[in-house]
Amino acid sequence: MKLINKWVDKWGYIFRSLKNQTNNIMIDLSGGFDSRTALVILLNSGINMNEILINSINGTIHTFKEDFKIATNISKKIGFKLNNLILDKNGTKLSVKDSIVLSIYTKLGFHKELYLNTKFYSKPIFSFTGYGGEIIRGYNRLPIKNYIKEICSKVKRISGHNEEFYNLSLKLCYRSIALLKRNKAFNNDHEIAIDFYYKGRVRHHFGKAALESFLANKYKLHPLIDSDIKQIKFDINEKSYHDLIAYIFVRFGHDLMYIPFQGGRKLNKESIKKAEKINKKIPPYKIKSN
Repeated sequence: MKLINKWVDKWGYIFRSLKNQTNNIMIDLSGGFDSRTALVILLNSGINMNEILINSINGTIHTFKEDFKIATNISKKIGFKLNNLILDKNGTKLSVKDSIVLSIYTKLGFHKELYLNTKFYSKPIFSFTGYGGEIIRGYNRLPIKNYIKEICSKVKRISGHNEEFYNLSLKLCYRSIALLKRNKAFNNDHEIAIDFYYKGRVRHHFGKAALESFLANKYKLHPLIDSDIKQIKFDINEKSYHDLIAYIFVRFGHDLMYIPFQGGRKLNKESIKKAEKINKKIPPYKIKSN
């Protein structure tokens, strides 16, 4: 809990410091776990939520309709308005070539978010996100052998179903796993799979997106990828997903814990019980000064 307090203190300070300099701040709010966790940190920073943009998309594609309904319920519960501000997005328009080059060189062609920046913003935009929430949700992965085969199968498809390339990829992965085991870096295969996911998929995926935005003068800040929160050791197994995130909600966002999540998902009940038991022993959190 001390580590969680320290993490919330740090990001609260960052929020307040930025707010003292600019209102060009936004946070995306969907119906999922991750954006709501980022919102919980923001709510504990002490800033006026109606002085920043809390963005929620209402539409018919993806899960936008359900997300917007959930975000609306959250806003009513807490007492802030959705989509209440327009950010200063004036800037220098980029050519089509520059937009494409910026995307290609930052994402290196391997990324599922194919949006393009169309301008370089005159004033910096600060965007707080729930990106990388898998890190604090004990994200469930397949058994390591299946996970490696899944990754290498994607490589195989990209390479035009080249069998030799697929077999070499498998061999390289298995050798790496054997080396990790020999050095006793992990206790079991499942821990290796989770670490591959964290350091491989999460940091590369969201890191590339953050870099592309940064080069257009838009700063994406990811509290959930912060190494401070990753220090916390919690149960990671194939049956429980939300151990750490439950502790964060119990301590900092209790009122938001029981508003339904997108897709009917819920926090782990056993984790909530453990978190509430520990939280009772610790004095309530107070916002620190700058």
